[in-house]
Amino acid sequence: PIAYVVARPPGDAAGEHWVRVARLADLAEAAPRRVAIVADRHAAWITEKAVELGSVWLTRRGDAVVALAAACPHLGCTIGAASDGVGFECPCHDSYFGADGVRQHGPSPR
Repeated sequence: PIAYVVARPPGDAAGEHWVRVARLADLAEAAPRRVAIVADRHAAWITEKAVELGSVWLTRRGDAVVALAAACPHLGCTIGAASDGVGFECPCHDSYFGADGVRQHGPSPR
């Protein structure tokens, strides 16, 4: 089994497509891991190969994988693992998200 995410690279006329981001066997159970989303980016007649389009936090739960955006919905800052080892926090404005991705506090709207 392999973990995939649906990505919509900027300028990609084809729309959504699957991007392989990790192998299930490489994800430790219940241990969030930030992984880069790397894919080709198409704009007009130019194709950039293997461009980092962003990142996601992946958490393995048995054979399922929970994927959470690594960009804060408030202003797009990169979300990191919280110092408590449980959730996630945005270093820009102190938003805190639980392990399930639900906002606990801060200016982020969700």
